[in-house]
Amino acid sequence: GEVRQPTAGNSLELTIDTRLQAAADTALRNRMEAINLFAGEVRTPLGVVIAMNPQTGEILALSTLPTYSNNNILSSATYYESLTADERGKPLVNHAISSTFPPGSTFKLVTSVGALTEGVVTPSTTLFDPGVIPILNAYYPNDPGQTKEFFCHKRDGHGNVQFLKGLAVSCNVYFYKVGGGYPGEPIRDGGLGIDNLFRYASALGYGAPLGIELPAEEGGLIPSRDWKRITLGESWSTGDTYNTATGQGFVLATPLQVLTSVATIANGGRVMWPHLVERVLDGEGNLVREVE
Repeated sequence: GEVRQPTAGNSLELTIDTRLQAAADTALRNRMEAINLFAGEVRTPLGVVIAMNPQTGEILALSTLPTYSNNNILSSATYYESLTADERGKPLVNHAISSTFPPGSTFKLVTSVGALTEGVVTPSTTLFDPGVIPILNAYYPNDPGQTKEFFCHKRDGHGNVQFLKGLAVSCNVYFYKVGGGYPGEPIRDGGLGIDNLFRYASALGYGAPLGIELPAEEGGLIPSRDWKRITLGESWSTGDTYNTATGQGFVLATPLQVLTSVATIANGGRVMWPHLVERVLDGEGNLVREVE
């Protein structure tokens, strides 16, 4: 047949800072080992470190553990089987973008942005945290509900808490009340509410893939009234809103989404596209495309 000379393909120039990447790998590995050593068991089977430039969305480091060796997979079936058998660590999964977790208190930034923007509270609004509060967990407007207790991580409470202190000490009760409302407090009836929590979470990058140039990115889950009705066959309840306001309950997010939400606040409100490719070069090193 006709001989065709090979031509060089394009090259990728990444945003990764190799020194920062090495530091992230080492720090993550050391921290996981320290936690497990202190616990006397494998308490932390996986971990992630991601660093992003909040002004551009450039990923400067992305570390996920446990990881694996491509060369060993090619040369050893036993090695591959050991990777697939690790149900806790799941080393074949990129946990930074393909695993979802309850974001917990990091999600309080969503509740904060929504509550301040919608006027549910002001920075000077003071709410009382006794450590535990009872609520009527109702499923519809006229439902008398059943009493359910919601706890702060500080069981004796933080006392009177203004907004900035509530955020600084991560006061659960403050954000329960802001998210779902509470009688007798100087906040709007019903608080921010699940509809606004859904809206602001979506605006800050939660609930859908962010489009990083890697395969198998998960979108996470920001629950809504319709989602619960369709998925679980149940109406939304007051307690669901309280859990959502603190990043618990049905809420799931990737570490990349959590980082993007923080970066969005850091840069003044712009959701940047997280990306790894900075430039595409041809076989001669000429610029084909620059990512902006």
